[in-house]
Amino acid sequence: MAYRGVIVFAFSLGEIAARLRGESWIRRFGEMCIGSNVMILGGVVLLPVVLSQNPTLILVVVLFFGFVSANFFPTAMRNAAEVDLEKAGVNIVDVNILSMAGMLLGPPLVGYIAEHYSITHTMVVLAIIWL
Repeated sequence: MAYRGVIVFAFSLGEIAARLRGESWIRRFGEMCIGSNVMILGGVVLLPVVLSQNPTLILVVVLFFGFVSANFFPTAMRNAAEVDLEKAGVNIVDVNILSMAGMLLGPPLVGYIAEHYSITHTMVVLAIIWL
């Protein structure tokens, strides 16, 4: 159980690496590829790891998941601004409110559901929702 902190560190390291290289990847592969296809790949890879007991596999996949998920929010903000140039500020505020609501309400909701069912089942459902 001591590897939990290392897994959180791996996720953060993946996010840092993605934010450093994310802009060049978005320019090279496009927003659609990074914003949707890579996120789907992240969800597909995350699903079997939830059921895995191998710490090395979990560590590598969580690092990868941090890498692919880090560029989702900036891509969503950019797309919100480009939908309607006259209402770009309102669209960005709406996306920001939704992300804050998810950040504030998501973890307690996940904990509540996990307490009544199990953390494994809850994480499987989250991976499926991610897809």
